[in-house]
Amino acid sequence: EGPLRESETRYRLLFESNPAPMWVYDTATLAFLAVNQAAVRHYGYSREEFLAMTIKDIRPPGDVPALLDNVSKVSSGLDAAGVWKHRKKDGTVIDVEIVSYAFTFDGRPAELILATDVTARKRAEDALQRLNEELEQRVAERTRQLEEANKELEAFSYSVSHDLRAPLRTINGFSRILVEDYAPQLPEG
Repeated sequence: EGPLRESETRYRLLFESNPAPMWVYDTATLAFLAVNQAAVRHYGYSREEFLAMTIKDIRPPGDVPALLDNVSKVSSGLDAAGVWKHRKKDGTVIDVEIVSYAFTFDGRPAELILATDVTARKRAEDALQRLNEELEQRVAERTRQLEEANKELEAFSYSVSHDLRAPLRTINGFSRILVEDYAPQLPEG
């Protein structure tokens, strides 16, 4: 019994001292069974409040059907469940990346959850996406303006070329006549 108790104490210490929010919930009732100090600190609920709640209570109401669907598909072992929205005690909604591990806890089917707050990262990614879209719009607008300017330049070049052709032909013709008729009398150079 000594080594088993020692092992249990070590694992409880790892769970409690983990800097990331973690909890264990019952997959049948969805009730919180255990919660670490990081979760208490990050979410704002006391340990007692957590243990009186279910995992549905930290979700925005619109996300509960997807949560129930996801829980119904829980299998054994490790699962990267993706990014979900959680609601803190003060009402703030955060984005969290969830990694879960299905196991038996005190004889009940349960999942250990590791929740990593990715709200700031997601906001930065969203801002970057908006900037990229804005940049693409600007490039498209500048390209359109450049194409219009090129068309105007082509039209102007054609017009200048057309309008100057007749006078240049006249000057060229006059120059030829001048050279043919008066070449000996023109100065060199």
